[in-house]
Amino acid sequence: MRRYSLSSTAVAGIMGFASTIAYWGGAAEQDPKPVRPPILKEKLLLEGDSYARSIVFSPDGRLLAIAADSGTITIWDVPAGKEKRKIQAGGKVEAMAWQPNGRRLVGAMYEEKKIRCWDLESGKEVFSVETKAKIPKLAYNPDGKEFAVAGFGTATIEFRDAEKGIVRRTIHPHRSPVTAIAFFPGGKTLASAAIDQTIKISDVSSDVVVITLKGHEMPAQAICISASGKLLASASLDKKVKIWDTKSGELLRTITLSHNAKKVAFCPDEKW
Repeated sequence: MRRYSLSSTAVAGIMGFASTIAYWGGAAEQDPKPVRPPILKEKLLLEGDSYARSIVFSPDGRLLAIAADSGTITIWDVPAGKEKRKIQAGGKVEAMAWQPNGRRLVGAMYEEKKIRCWDLESGKEVFSVETKAKIPKLAYNPDGKEFAVAGFGTATIEFRDAEKGIVRRTIHPHRSPVTAIAFFPGGKTLASAAIDQTIKISDVSSDVVVITLKGHEMPAQAICISASGKLLASASLDKKVKIWDTKSGELLRTITLSHNAKKVAFCPDEKW
């Protein structure tokens, strides 16, 4: 019998504007060629007529946070296949990010224009602060001491204290609203995409743009950095996913899709 490891291979998805969350396991651990179709593990039905606005796995992959349109966040225990905790967020959460140690969850509220943080052991709110970013994007620094906030309505990227949510500093790599952000391993550099169709890699302490990537015909909706920090993937409204060399800025590959790509991610070994 083949065994599957959800903690390392799970993938979750929102089934359109629906109340169903599905998550899949990847290829079998013994299979040297992980190219088989994903194995559907379970479907989670949200309460009432609510639908999911945002989902995100914990750093260790064992928990799945689901933000529903009803204003609740459900913390789902993936290996156990049951709900662990439900948090009343107090509004519609558009984006979420886990603290690297997995103890806290930060959520961005679009309508309320607030950033809220919850302790996942107690379920209590740690802080609630205002933000000018519309449809906010969130990213935790790997050191766990701060998180970045960006979004429509401003070209500024804020770095906020992880304990109180206050702004520690800002950078301004773009002149147009930011559409996606991602930290590099180590947390000293940050990649950001904007409405101007560029992707920039910046030093977070000096606000100096190290390199600018150009090639998309429309703004990138998502970007991610490989585990080594050597590669960057960008998914754009132009129906293309591009792979870049982060040191030279060279475009290594372009993948053309039949639809817009809203999310993109590397496998840990960077083969996919």
